[in-house]
Amino acid sequence: MGLFDRFKKSDSKKQPKTKNVIPDDLEIDEDQLILKKIATTSKDRYERAAAVEKITNQYVSLDLAKTVKDRAIRLIAINNVKDEDLLRDAAENSNFYDVRSFAWERLGENNKSIAEIVINTKKNPQVDEIFDKIVDEETLKWIAIEAKDKKYRNAAIDKINDADVLYDLVFRAEDKSIRKTAVLKDSFISEDVLKRVVMEDKDESVKIEALKKIKNEDYLSNIALNEDNAKIRSIIFDKIDDVDILQDIALNSKKSDVRLDLVHKLDDELLLRQIALNDSDKIVRSEAVKKIHDEDPLKTTGLFARLPLKT
Repeated sequence: MGLFDRFKKSDSKKQPKTKNVIPDDLEIDEDQLILKKIATTSKDRYERAAAVEKITNQYVSLDLAKTVKDRAIRLIAINNVKDEDLLRDAAENSNFYDVRSFAWERLGENNKSIAEIVINTKKNPQVDEIFDKIVDEETLKWIAIEAKDKKYRNAAIDKINDADVLYDLVFRAEDKSIRKTAVLKDSFISEDVLKRVVMEDKDESVKIEALKKIKNEDYLSNIALNEDNAKIRSIIFDKIDDVDILQDIALNSKKSDVRLDLVHKLDDELLLRQIALNDSDKIVRSEAVKKIHDEDPLKTTGLFARLPLKT
């Protein structure tokens, strides 16, 4: 492994965000490599610290700041980095949040510096004090999505009201309670986004809260056509007043469960007769026949006679 082969973060889910800051023709002086070796291998902590303090090559310091487990050594190393591009690389790609926080602070991005601490620290009075100062909602979104302590995730989402921030957050947060809280916010009103939440979110409670806010019956119909969750479908059908829309779903949904749900709700005997004759699913056809109360027994008997024609 080359000296700079380790610049990527160990977390395979996160790829380096900055441009390549390492020149292709980079050459490191021998004395800098010797100091680096002492800084990483000496058993004497003071000798390690003295070695890293003597390193003048910023690329070597950056490498140490991003990869060395010894906190004191990596913080001395990042303090040696002055170049803005190298600091940004450390801020975005170091394995260690203390280095990332320090680098963000050096870059003048104090919100991100604070966020790194909040995200990676258990809730405590000292961190509470700096968290309370955060008002930037993009920073709060980052905390709401990534904070290890659920208390900080909850505190962050409580402070967010910007609709666009919430619309982005709801599709990125892994914590279902955070997604649900986002949907419940008064500013979360876009029915396009709410529709997407219902169709894409995996948690029933999040889907239901989003569904409650949708008034557009065409959107509700579009969701119902392919919805697997029976409880969600039931809520949708209760919200749709337009009979034509319900009939369209009953005739055109590709899911037999959806069509069956509507057969149980429909009373239009002409429509039920059409379903009984033409639906591709035997159970749907059978249930449609059961709801037909035509006084002419020959018509109903004829429907039963035709049921076996569909398989």
